[in-house]
Amino acid sequence: MTAHCGLTTRFKLSEPPDTYLGVVVPEDVKAVWSTWDGVEWRRWRHYNRGDLYLPDQRFSVRLPAGMCVFHRDMWLRWRNRFFSGRTWFGDGFRSAYMAAADAWDHYRNEWDEKTIEQMRAVEESCLSGRSKQCAGQRICRKLPEAA
Repeated sequence: MTAHCGLTTRFKLSEPPDTYLGVVVPEDVKAVWSTWDGVEWRRWRHYNRGDLYLPDQRFSVRLPAGMCVFHRDMWLRWRNRFFSGRTWFGDGFRSAYMAAADAWDHYRNEWDEKTIEQMRAVEESCLSGRSKQCAGQRICRKLPEAA
């Protein structure tokens, strides 16, 4: 178990490896490994290999510092949603039988992308200071900007 921003989690975010999918991980990418920029770099490694369906990267991102308790909980609820094949959001209820494995992977991949979009929207809303829903104290202090 590990603690971050007042949360105890059952998993530990991984340290950046020296290589990922056979590609040397640059130092600037290692510095942002547990952020959305790190996710984007990893996604492109999969695209460059020709992978159609990417692995879920939501659990590799750290909860951003400075979020209020309300938005932290919303961010975690989005992160913890999983595609079951029976539930769908965005275009109404979809309960299609997944006959082909690639259909399942396709919808799971769309689900992951929509979930990531929602996580990022919650972050932006809270950290921008524009949200009227912000409640409670900030759970972590923002790190000082590098000089």
